[in-house]
Amino acid sequence: MFEAIDQISGGALNNWAHHLVVDAALAYFMTFILVLVRLSGLMLIGPFFGHTSIPSNVKFLFAFSLALIVTPSLPDIRTRGFETLDVDQNGVLEGSEVPRPFHPQALDSNLPEEEIQEIRLTRREFLQAKGVPSTLFDLIWIASTELAIGMMLGLGVNIILTGLQLAGETFDQQTGTALSEIFNPALGTSISPTGQLFFLLGTTALLVMPPFDGHLMMLMSLMNTFEVIPVGMAWADAGSLEVMRNLMAQSLALSIQIAAPLLAAMALLSVAMGFLGYTVPQVNVLVLGFPIRAMVSLTILTVTLSGAADGIVELFPQVLDAMTHSLISNGQ
Repeated sequence: MFEAIDQISGGALNNWAHHLVVDAALAYFMTFILVLVRLSGLMLIGPFFGHTSIPSNVKFLFAFSLALIVTPSLPDIRTRGFETLDVDQNGVLEGSEVPRPFHPQALDSNLPEEEIQEIRLTRREFLQAKGVPSTLFDLIWIASTELAIGMMLGLGVNIILTGLQLAGETFDQQTGTALSEIFNPALGTSISPTGQLFFLLGTTALLVMPPFDGHLMMLMSLMNTFEVIPVGMAWADAGSLEVMRNLMAQSLALSIQIAAPLLAAMALLSVAMGFLGYTVPQVNVLVLGFPIRAMVSLTILTVTLSGAADGIVELFPQVLDAMTHSLISNGQ
């Protein structure tokens, strides 16, 4: 009788251990998939990584390799994030220190200050928290938010590079060479030669900028999101859209700043050629004006190349900081 009871209890214990191992393995696998999705967002649209000349299987292999490295390191990354959030260093996140995805009440912006201060989150709760989808709809929704995090970082940098391309197109429109458009495989569109030149110049400047290469800085910024935004608990609001709007404004300002010397020179040249054509009618202004405009634009282009590279190098860290702060603040 006792042997039968022992066999029944032993079988139940084995079944319980089996289900426990299976559930842990499924949770770990789902975490790996969500990490892979977040990294894939940067590989799809980010500069360097999302270039169309790179085969899709190479991009997937790179994202897969990074996910294999990041997933086992998540506890250490989350521990570093907890220490960063714990401003008073008391071992407990209180009030405004608690990231919004961890507590439903923290999502309510109209919550009274007294109730916000009562929210507490221990280190163990912070490290164990994760969003594991239970249904297919939850998986699709969570995967889309994870993908959006990586894509927003890459899109922010691409917006700045597009500003350089716009400055180059302005150069060609002023000099009359805009008709000789070429195909840009990075964006899948036809752009002017000078626009392509500025785009490649900005891309090269990001690859060799100090103290870290631009692609490494982008990966570091994406890794920082794992500290505060748990896998499967990403949250986005209007703050990220506001940052994107500001980046578009900065991109437009950068293009105008680079093209301003040429615009001013072309305006003065047009006035001078018009005055010459009025005072000396024998001079063919159309024939004489085109080589002069080409020579002036080439001179100004040579002078502004270094300034354009310096501008993108100075603006790139600010863009990454703004995008990372926006994503992380959505989780706080």
